Amino acid sequence: IGHAIYIANEMIYYTNLGTPYLNKHCLVDYPYQQDSLGAGSQCVIQAIKNENGGVDFVSTPSAKLFSIFNNMTGNTQVNQTIEGNNTYYTYNNYNVPTINTLSTKDDEGNTYIIIVNNRKNDYTQVSMTVDDRNLTGLPVDVWYLTSENVDDENTLDAPNQVDIVKTSAAGTNHGITYRLAPHSVTGFKIPAQVSVTTKAVSYTHLTLPTT
Repeated sequence: IGHAIYIANEMIYYTNLGTPYLNKHCLVDYPYQQDSLGAGSQCVIQAIKNENGGVDFVSTPSAKLFSIFNNMTGNTQVNQTIEGNNTYYTYNNYNVPTINTLSTKDDEGNTYIIIVNNRKNDYTQVSMTVDDRNLTGLPVDVWYLTSENVDDENTLDAPNQVDIVKTSAAGTNHGITYRLAPHSVTGFKIPAQVSVTTKAVSYTHLTLPTT
């Protein structure tokens, strides 16, 4: 799933740059179970030789990620502001933020927010407002992709170990408050329009619920 998080960040960065086209390194790995950038690390579909000489295929977490972008984005990007988004870590002078976001809307006026929580082990609580509107009683669809460990993968024995969870959130007159799982990508569908404000609140050393 770690590579799916990487892809989500790259898609958001390039969208914000106005790039109309973005390459993916590999759709299906070749030769079987390996590619030039490491076994399974770049492919969207894993190709695995079976004992009968044929090939079985497994959707990787990266494939699941594209489903979130396909279903939880609109066709028009909208303005957004982010407050309190601290640097999660620095690598080779590159600062990785705690969260990364993309805000869009569709022709019906629904607003979509995709948020990447880059924290490897910690939850991040976010507060979202949309045009400062009262969202009380409005249905908010939530799709998220995460796993117990950042190095979890899908295999033939466990093809859905990393999968999308579909749930909902309750809006209030103050917007939406949501607790993002560690190393996750979460999409929100909100019946609202145009400008979005997202505030990241620091939560550290938390663990996934046991139930």
